[in-house]
Amino acid sequence: MARPSGSIRVLCSSSPHLLITPFTHYPFSIPPGMPLVNLNMRVLLLLPYAWDTSPSQRFRVEQWAPLLQAEGIELCPATLLTRPEQKLLYANGGAAAKAMMLGRVLLRRLGQLKDLRQYDAIWLHRAAYPIGPPILERIFCRTGVPVIMEFDDAIYLTNTSAANARWGGLKCAGKTTELCRLSTHVVVGNEYLAAYARQHNPNVSIIPTTIDTDAYEAREEYRASTPVVIGWSGSGTTVAHLRTLDRVIQRVAQKAPIRLHVMGTSEYSLPGVDTRALEWSPEVELPELRDFDIGVMPLPDEEWARGKCALKALQYMALGIPTVTAPVGVNAEIIRDGENGFLAMTEDEWVDRLLSLVGDVKLRERVGRAGRATVVSEYSATVQAPRVRELLQRLARRRKPATATEMAS
Repeated sequence: MARPSGSIRVLCSSSPHLLITPFTHYPFSIPPGMPLVNLNMRVLLLLPYAWDTSPSQRFRVEQWAPLLQAEGIELCPATLLTRPEQKLLYANGGAAAKAMMLGRVLLRRLGQLKDLRQYDAIWLHRAAYPIGPPILERIFCRTGVPVIMEFDDAIYLTNTSAANARWGGLKCAGKTTELCRLSTHVVVGNEYLAAYARQHNPNVSIIPTTIDTDAYEAREEYRASTPVVIGWSGSGTTVAHLRTLDRVIQRVAQKAPIRLHVMGTSEYSLPGVDTRALEWSPEVELPELRDFDIGVMPLPDEEWARGKCALKALQYMALGIPTVTAPVGVNAEIIRDGENGFLAMTEDEWVDRLLSLVGDVKLRERVGRAGRATVVSEYSATVQAPRVRELLQRLARRRKPATATEMAS
């Protein structure tokens, strides 16, 4: 699928009740009012998060959307949360405000589920509503419109953010299992998640998390100057993973001139190590990543981590940044140790890999360029979006009208 030379617009003019988040933050937006042509399929995207805020959307369906739109698939994104609501949901405290907000967004979601028969397919990212049993999904899965459920984390484990830990039971254990069973097809990000989904639905496709390799351009030169920047990108909820490398980074700093660059929290320091830490935002993400000489992705060997789709590693690799990661989950499939990246589990392995890269700019260049080639050939949006298009076209052809009995049951 060729990347569009012009620009893309999302339009659902016949559905004014939808809370639509247009591609205002996507580099393929076009001026309002420009007509769409040759659209032969309409897909409702049921998304939990505000546009351009969540990695699980940004590096999957949001990234594929302009490419699909260019191929004649009209996409109607219905987002559940606005940015302020999302910020409130993950903030500490505020139980009453959160309860009122969740009631408000439930009404919004109900409004978005009107007139579902106008769509050729429904793309469901994770769930229609974050808490409670899948009542909404039971309803729209009976309309006769094919439903594609998609997820890229082990969401069936019902992990809850620290700010909402006391309400974890509201996420409803078993919800993901039922959603897999109800859906026409399930799309997941790796084989580990696929093994789970196949227990509940035989129709499962693996479509990996992808990178926009036009936006993530490979570096042309590899700097030999010091200090060498070892970088990590994440969030406040995953910074504990980076903390497992504290002793590793300190040992490396004792033997070579390095700087630790942390993007995802401004509250990070490490004795004996020159450290720069800042919060993540879409605006600073790429410029900050480009400052890395080496990218690290530590992960604990546990069930939740095995469901991860290696986003950090793919981001580093796409930019030509040599990557060191734990051999957990799909990381061990993407990284060929010593060729397009390095794998490390023990403290000594981490120190050895990092010191080798810090001390050898030629090694950084060779591994970095090989990592970039891997992403371009296997994990780019332009490679994987055609598979999404083919899936949608195949399922839309299978669509059958719901019977009166099915609609009433």
